[in-house]
Amino acid sequence: MYLTVKQQLKHLQNKLTESEVRALREAIDIYDSNIHTGSEIVDTVLYQKDLLARSNNIQFTWMCDGSAVTFMEPSRLYALLSNAENAIEAVMPLPESKRVILLHIRRENSDAVIETTNYFDASIPAERGTSKQDKTHHGFGIKSMRFIAEDYSGSISTSQTGNMFFLTVRLPIRKIAAKE
Repeated sequence: MYLTVKQQLKHLQNKLTESEVRALREAIDIYDSNIHTGSEIVDTVLYQKDLLARSNNIQFTWMCDGSAVTFMEPSRLYALLSNAENAIEAVMPLPESKRVILLHIRRENSDAVIETTNYFDASIPAERGTSKQDKTHHGFGIKSMRFIAEDYSGSISTSQTGNMFFLTVRLPIRKIAAKE
């Protein structure tokens, strides 16, 4: 017999602690909260990052037209968007009032545009593009995003103003459609 997630939760309630049940209900509510952007890949990444953000008291806000990026190969789109975890790591050491990440995916003329904005600690030097101790295995997030963007004849730009970081990926939709 097939059980829905809510039915499974009901069966588990007797075996879980109250806080575990509350956490599961919150996860179900997030999943049911209409993360439907027009792209299953975008929906999946948003769901994953939203859970991670919530568990770290981070306000993660998005406005995403997933249909703008459906021309991308799913694994490339997933890799590109998964680097949003860099924004989560950047806001982690900040006070809760600065734990804010904005993600916007849209069509703009003939381009797909992906933008992230987040606070960061401008006093932490980021040698080789990372503030992590292990410089050998980290610091490739923006480099890999640039590689993906350029592979799609697109571009990536970053800027900062004070303690705000801005990242924009621009991918020409028409050029990609012409290649197919």
